Amino acid sequence: DMPPYSAYFRGLAETSVEGLWLRQLQISQDGEFLSLSGQALKPELVPRLLQLLKNKPVFDGHSFGEVQMSREQDKGLDQAVMFHLQTISNSEEQANAG
Repeated sequence: DMPPYSAYFRGLAETSVEGLWLRQLQISQDGEFLSLSGQALKPELVPRLLQLLKNKPVFDGHSFGEVQMSREQDKGLDQAVMFHLQTISNSEEQANAG
């Protein structure tokens, strides 16, 4: 049973990492697929976000198996990185593990 979309938004709202902000969120209708995109002032803030999300019950059972990061070249943000996180579901994980 999928939690309501509001539970995902609440979980993200309660997960604050200073110097990191989200730009886009995608949730599939069944809640199996999650995708987060945003920016961080330092690359090491992204793993911190992942760790905090792991502790939220609504994200239990979701594993962010795809992480992409790239540098932001302009806008005076020398160190800023763009990031994109995408989940793989437990069922996918088990299929790949076998």
